[in-house]
Amino acid sequence: MTAPDADGVVLMRMRTEFLDTGAAGAGAVVEGTAVEGTVVKAEQRLQFRSAAQVRADLDAVGLTVERISGDWHRTPFVEATDRLMGVEARKA
Repeated sequence: MTAPDADGVVLMRMRTEFLDTGAAGAGAVVEGTAVEGTVVKAEQRLQFRSAAQVRADLDAVGLTVERISGDWHRTPFVEATDRLMGVEARKA
C-alpha cells in the first residue's frame, strides 16, 4: 500500500495465487473458480474520509445521509474508534 497522497488516496496492490482448487483437480474451472496456479493481480484506489466529508460529498450529489453506522448492526458510528462506516442515504 502506498502512502496517502494530498487527497488522502492510497493505492492498494493485491496478488492472489490459487494453489489448490480442491477436488476438481488441476486445470479445472468450477462455477467461476480460478484454475489451480492462476495468479490474479489487482489495484484499488482507496480514500479514507471522515463522516463529515462523506456527508458533504453525498450532499453535493443530491443525497441526504440518514444514518452512519459503525457496524453491520447499525450501531452509531464513533469516528475515533470505528473502522467501518456504513452509510444510509436517500435522494434529497
